[in-house]
Amino acid sequence: MSLICLCVLWMGIAAEVSADAYSSLQAAIDANPGRMIRLVDREYIIDRSLLITTSGTGLCGEGVIKQTHGGDSIVRIENADDVRVLDVTLCRPADRGESTEDGLRATGCKRLTIRNIRVVDNWSLGAGIRIDASELVRIDGCEIRNYKRVGIEDRTANPDYGFAFHAIL
Repeated sequence: MSLICLCVLWMGIAAEVSADAYSSLQAAIDANPGRMIRLVDREYIIDRSLLITTSGTGLCGEGVIKQTHGGDSIVRIENADDVRVLDVTLCRPADRGESTEDGLRATGCKRLTIRNIRVVDNWSLGAGIRIDASELVRIDGCEIRNYKRVGIEDRTANPDYGFAFHAIL
């Protein structure tokens, strides 16, 4: 099955929207709440975080999202359920790879799916992919290259967290 079909059929979505029909990626997201935004195989230059706040919204395709501002995450998903980010590449320019923020950050989400994304040249003390206060999150087949740090989070010994896991981040 092709990537286009996966984007269209995922979660019963009737059709996807081309990002290229809009003046910017954020404009495409804002104009199409609850729909998948398809990124064609080219670079999309942004200078602030792409923000997804509506349930059912998502990004898919072969496109590369290049964030030029080191003080912002590349993609932020906030308080939105059933969001999908599939097959895209998130990066920073080689001369601006140094960052203070995460590549992709999701907060307060349910049923979030992140599949086959690449986070490249995000030289940050933050994470390539960071998930906070979210439930039923699935992360598959992602690649993180050229990062600044590796962290290990171990919540198995602290009863205050309410859940336990051991992860290399």
